[in-house]
Amino acid sequence: MIDNTLFEFSEEQLGAHAQQLVVSLVLLAISLFVVMKIAERLTNPISRFANTLAEKSPDDLEPVDVPKGTATLELLKMVETFNDYQARIRDLLERERAFNRYTSHELRTPLMVMKGAITLLGVER
Repeated sequence: MIDNTLFEFSEEQLGAHAQQLVVSLVLLAISLFVVMKIAERLTNPISRFANTLAEKSPDDLEPVDVPKGTATLELLKMVETFNDYQARIRDLLERERAFNRYTSHELRTPLMVMKGAITLLGVER
């Protein structure tokens, strides 16, 4: 036979265990709340930066400002790197436009000379 005295608890012991359980649940809830607030505080500036980028038009290559509020060092570095990347794209587009502008002028002259020579030779297309 099993001795039931091992599994019997006094009312005081049950009350103490219940109190420990309640305290543990309260501490768990407080810890969860604190962790959620810290996570929100850390991700909020990055979310605002993402929203700023989403609102920009594809043709807008102006630098992005750091989102208002508490910006972390990581966010500042991310915004700086993004702005540097946009500046390189802007410079590349400007070089391409200048090349096209000068190339079209340089190609137009030989084509006009060839057209004139063909006209003088009387060759018809």
